[in-house]
Amino acid sequence: SAVRENAQMRFPWLYAEIWKFYGDLCAEFALWDTANAAYRRAIRLYPRNELRLQLASLATRSGDLSLAEEQLLEVAGGGEELRRDAFMQLARIELQRQRQLPQRRRNWAAVKRAIENAAQNGAPDDFLNAMTVEALLAEGRIDDAAQLLSDALDQDQTSPLLWRQFAALKLQQGDSEAGWDAVKKYRDLAQDRSSAVLFEAQMLVNAARTDEAVSMLQNELKREHQAAGQLAQLYIALAQIHLRQRDTAAAFKTLSAAHERLPHDSHIADEAAQLAWLSQNWRQLGQHVGWLREIEGPSGTLWRAYQVQLLLARLTTETDSRYAEALAHTQFIGEQRPNWPKTHFLRGELALVRGEQDAALVSYLRAWELGSRNMLLADRIIDIYSRTNCGG
Repeated sequence: SAVRENAQMRFPWLYAEIWKFYGDLCAEFALWDTANAAYRRAIRLYPRNELRLQLASLATRSGDLSLAEEQLLEVAGGGEELRRDAFMQLARIELQRQRQLPQRRRNWAAVKRAIENAAQNGAPDDFLNAMTVEALLAEGRIDDAAQLLSDALDQDQTSPLLWRQFAALKLQQGDSEAGWDAVKKYRDLAQDRSSAVLFEAQMLVNAARTDEAVSMLQNELKREHQAAGQLAQLYIALAQIHLRQRDTAAAFKTLSAAHERLPHDSHIADEAAQLAWLSQNWRQLGQHVGWLREIEGPSGTLWRAYQVQLLLARLTTETDSRYAEALAHTQFIGEQRPNWPKTHFLRGELALVRGEQDAALVSYLRAWELGSRNMLLADRIIDIYSRTNCGG
């Protein structure tokens, strides 16, 4: 209304704080679209570099690297501390971007430049070492990464970030004694207890000590006074372990218990919907679409994406009345999240319904480039290549 608009013009800083608070609340429940929109509204009302940094962090977590980079470049001309934080995030984004690309198109020189820019703007040594190690591992230069970590830990024994990387690398190389000793050091130094528990549980699973991992997570879930986001991560990790053991029923049961305890957490509902979709359990998927719609509201994109997949499971031609609904949802999602991998996967699925295999392949490949990795997408790409002889 005119009254509200006038109030926002008179007290922009106050309304910016309100929108920021709303954005933080939405981010707590992984409502990324709404959170990003709230922060953009706050920035329009009262532009501040601190808000841009927080929006960049949210955008990175939601996979919108373009939005994150746009905000960080705005911040890069600010004060010394803001510049440092901006260039640190830009380095993370560049590494994430290169990892999403096919192997032959990755540009590790761009990652190196981003890390150098972070160094020139005051990034701490443990961050620079950790980023360089991640880049080396992504390149497949495992021995170089191990040597850099050893040298870095000789200089700094107090960095949980470096101990975490060292533990994972040593266990991967089969050096159990050094690896588990590093896990203990990381757990002792880590400020975030749940992150340390999740990491140790993952290492136990990798070492085929699954029962210990399950017990650890179950005990952690019994602890009181934990943040909702941490609880959600623990439940999802436990469900994924059950799934790895091919116990789909236990995975669904875990996620249902998680939803009952955290009914507004979209991470949990998304994980449950993804599991239902991959296992082609359409009844369960319909239930989880309902969860997501209640969490996100009518303008959400996650529930719409799964609703499209539910519709696609039941239609065979574009003359089916359900096709129009699926198309409308997909167009809405594309407008809201043009760089979301699932947007392009759904476009590929609809193209297949229309019999447009070339268009489907373009969309599937774009989804892959943007970071989507699942067996169904790989099967779609390989199947089209095989049937159209695109693979030569």
